[in-house]
Amino acid sequence: MTLNKLKEKLSRGEVAFGLVVTIPDPGVVYSLSQVGYDFFFLDMEHGPVGLWNLPTFVVALKASKTEALVRVPWNDFVVVKQVLDVGVYNLVFPMVSDPEAAERAVEATRYPPEGIRGCGPWMATLDVGREEYIKRANDEIGVFVQIEKAEAVERIDEILSVEGLTGVYCGPSDMSLSLGFLPDPDHPEVVSRFRRVMDSCRRHGKVGGIAAGTPSRGRFWVEQGARLVVVGSDRRILSEGAREVLREARGGTAKVRPG
Repeated sequence: MTLNKLKEKLSRGEVAFGLVVTIPDPGVVYSLSQVGYDFFFLDMEHGPVGLWNLPTFVVALKASKTEALVRVPWNDFVVVKQVLDVGVYNLVFPMVSDPEAAERAVEATRYPPEGIRGCGPWMATLDVGREEYIKRANDEIGVFVQIEKAEAVERIDEILSVEGLTGVYCGPSDMSLSLGFLPDPDHPEVVSRFRRVMDSCRRHGKVGGIAAGTPSRGRFWVEQGARLVVVGSDRRILSEGAREVLREARGGTAKVRPG
């Protein structure tokens, strides 16, 4: 039995679709998990997810086929091991622009001798037991590094050559800023660079991921080779759904407040 359903799906060459989830309510998380998303993107870098409420998300997902993909705030090996000890199997490391940073990311997720992760899992061991978890964890953990600066694209082949790296996750907004303009995921320079990243992923046999943001943009990036694709957020679904209900109640043509 695999411990990491998302990594297993990706290892088969399949595409995984995800949703950014920010509402730390177990009922909401569980209900959304029944829709069929492959993973929920839980953001500790910019979002309202922290060590105090991360277990809420993880426990709510236990009864589903949806995995957690957690973006840690930074490659702090203490925070990394705390996130893994809760039972998370997939991590995104932000602001990785060189192979040395990618190596440190992998190292932080691995027990010795492959890495520096300290031994103290608690929720992570509940499904298979402590000994079995520790034996298998190094092979099960998915490690993705975020490509969000122009200099990272210039070194993408070196980054993807790092042993133990599962793949990359592309951030269009920060890439836009690094190129000197306001966030624009459809800007030709952003698209061109991330196409280059996806091509490199294919050559190295690694997973290309991206914060697509919308279903249509998600489909576009799947056509470019992306296989880990975020296509929306719980907040957007909530606000768009609420507006649509009000619009219909008012007769379909009445104005409602924009999002």
